[in-house]
Amino acid sequence: MQRQVSTIWELVREFLSKLREQCEKDGGYIAIVEVCGFNDWLLKLLPEYGCREVVLIQPEERAKKKTDRRDANRLSELLWGNRQRLLAGQRVQGLRRTWIPSAEDRADRQLVALRRRLGAMRTRIVNRVMHVLRKHNLQQECPTKGIKTKQARAWLKKVALPLLDRFELNQTLKQWELLDGDLHEVEKRIAERVQLNPNAMRIPTIYQSGGSAGYSGLALAAGIGSIDRFPKPRSLANYWGLTPGS
Repeated sequence: MQRQVSTIWELVREFLSKLREQCEKDGGYIAIVEVCGFNDWLLKLLPEYGCREVVLIQPEERAKKKTDRRDANRLSELLWGNRQRLLAGQRVQGLRRTWIPSAEDRADRQLVALRRRLGAMRTRIVNRVMHVLRKHNLQQECPTKGIKTKQARAWLKKVALPLLDRFELNQTLKQWELLDGDLHEVEKRIAERVQLNPNAMRIPTIYQSGGSAGYSGLALAAGIGSIDRFPKPRSLANYWGLTPGS
């Protein structure tokens, strides 16, 4: 059967219901899906409608003539030709299969990614403040060594600047305060999630991580997921790209 299915909820559920009925006597079906940034809903929906296993793979290099129909044909041929090995849990040569994280790991990954983005935004804000100060050679007049202290932030609100620069700095300082509040809320969430993840609590005990133990531990634990998916101790080093090639 070859079909193009709408992503409207009613229609996609109707299609998957018929597919489940058709494959019920065979114990379900296997689906193959390419990694992309907007198919989480599909990966969650497939097991609810009789999918025995989802094979998630990294897409190959983009062809000059690429269409959804060609992609679907290629993936279906790949799945059919390797169905026995996939059912047996064996590796398929040349197939870059991706591990599908659990719902908990996906939530942890989303949280640490949000923390990383907010941190990068704050760094850009701080750099913008420094640019304004250096523009007028005022950085050496800061009362503290850095500009992130409370005393320095109070000085920044009062330092004399040309009208337009003063306006820009005021807006930048407001954004900085908002980001600090957002980061505080995210870090509270991270601390709560760490308490629910034994590996996230264990990882910081093996190295000195300063004040970011929760964030680092949760990021690493969510990235690793279940350690059982690595057949050998060396496999984890390979996964992180830490094993030098010959």
